[in-house]
Amino acid sequence: MKYIFLSLFVFLNTLAQNQNIKVVFDITSSSPKAHKTAIKHLSLMANAYPDSEFELVMYSGSGKMATYENKEIAEKLSEVVSLDNARVILCEATMNKLGLKRKDLVEGVETVPDGILEIAIKQSKGWSYIKEGLNSSN
Repeated sequence: MKYIFLSLFVFLNTLAQNQNIKVVFDITSSSPKAHKTAIKHLSLMANAYPDSEFELVMYSGSGKMATYENKEIAEKLSEVVSLDNARVILCEATMNKLGLKRKDLVEGVETVPDGILEIAIKQSKGWSYIKEGLNSSN
């Protein structure tokens, strides 16, 4: 009986993990460590669940994450935006605050007028929400 229950649990857990999901990641941190972690989470999830959708929304302190300022982060972002099920979004209000132009952004990074509104819209459509960067030091 114990083995039947364990087998059933494993089967149901695997079935649940194969569901199509939609997740929006929110990052505001200016910490490169937080940027690397957020990109890693987005990449791992997008690769593990190819039939699901993932989006990373950057605003406030994370604005420069979308530029070529940090070559390592720019390379990782380039890899992520090439995935069919992952989008990387930068808030245009943050761009304006930082004096950034579209030509300054890593190729493939998209923009929206307001990052917070983008997240709210996704949540209203049933997307799950993950806040990135809370435990990373600056």
